[in-house]
Amino acid sequence: ARDLSVDMKPDAPGEKERILAAGGEVSVGRGNGPSRVWCDGRVGLAMSRSIGDGECKKYGVIADPQIRKFDIDVDRGDRFIICAS
Repeated sequence: ARDLSVDMKPDAPGEKERILAAGGEVSVGRGNGPSRVWCDGRVGLAMSRSIGDGECKKYGVIADPQIRKFDIDVDRGDRFIICAS
């Protein structure tokens, strides 16, 4: 199996820079907790991309998906794809 997507975390390269440039803050996770986007000091969103979070849009949280293309290779053993969230 191989991952077809990457988690969009607030402290990931590129994601953090966009959030900071828009006036948001990114905190480091505590213990096993995730890093978070802070929007006006109130919302602690644990992702840098979100479809329905209007409150954080102005602080660099976007809804744009990351699109990657993969070829299915039957000779390598690719037989099906599982899409899950």
